[in-house]
Amino acid sequence: DFSTTCYLRQIWNDHRLKFNYTNITLQLDREEINKLWVPDTFFPESKFELTNSVISNTLLHIHHDGTVVYSLRFHVKFACSMDFHLYPLDVQSCVIHLESYGFTSDVVVYLWVKDKPVTIQNAILPLYNIENTPTTSVELCDVNSFPGENEFSCLQLTIIFQRAIGYYMLEIFVPDMLIVIMSWVSFWLHPLAVPGRISLGAITVLTMSSQGSTARLNAPQPERKVSEETAVEMAAKRKEIHVYDNVLASKQMSEEEADKIAKKKYRESQGNDMDPNFDDNRRPYLPLAKKIDIISRRAFPAIYACYIFLFWVIVGNV
Repeated sequence: DFSTTCYLRQIWNDHRLKFNYTNITLQLDREEINKLWVPDTFFPESKFELTNSVISNTLLHIHHDGTVVYSLRFHVKFACSMDFHLYPLDVQSCVIHLESYGFTSDVVVYLWVKDKPVTIQNAILPLYNIENTPTTSVELCDVNSFPGENEFSCLQLTIIFQRAIGYYMLEIFVPDMLIVIMSWVSFWLHPLAVPGRISLGAITVLTMSSQGSTARLNAPQPERKVSEETAVEMAAKRKEIHVYDNVLASKQMSEEEADKIAKKKYRESQGNDMDPNFDDNRRPYLPLAKKIDIISRRAFPAIYACYIFLFWVIVGNV
């Protein structure tokens, strides 16, 4: 849902209110307005009644030819069914109807004025972009109240909210990418630098968990639980998989090195050690470990780059 302040202006002609003074426009106060007929317009999507919010912000002018201009200013909260599966890349389309509550289309027919029927003032929101002309549309529709009853004339307004991606790029996507890139540093450490590799892996995992918790905390909380993953959750899970792969690769190499060091010490204790003048003989596992690091330096960034490309292509085409 969303809340807004509306100015609702309604114009109609009542031949009973004609008078002969062409240069005079009658301006009525609230007590006098209650003595005249006014349309019982309401918003079906509002979460509270229109009349509850109208106190003194009412204007009614009567022209000499019987034309009545009735204007209201009120604050209203609209219900809108929003889909957050693509959050924070989602675009929300909210439909608002205006109709008479008690008069059918045989009595009251609503029409939009031809020139700018709807304008949005100060459409600057911190997390959404709203454009006046291209993202708002007006249509004439009929809504059936109950089966078998007459139709009620109504007007339809569609407002499109496009989430501003810049904020989320700086708060979610860019930090996630930096966390993943930071996990690659372990591939440039020496294979025997086991404490450094494990510490770096632990730091990236903790940072990743904290970043993911913050992103989920700031995510919108719909009234109905989203059954599928959102875009930010999908990106976060892929980031977790990538970081865990890095940690597991470092862990596997550390275990192999520790096992070979233990075997080497055992051979030394048995007097079966090879010639200590040859570095490769003393540490035959180092070439393999370095080869794994060299391959990982290219493989992990390439896999992550492919994922980022596919993520934006798939999400952009949904």
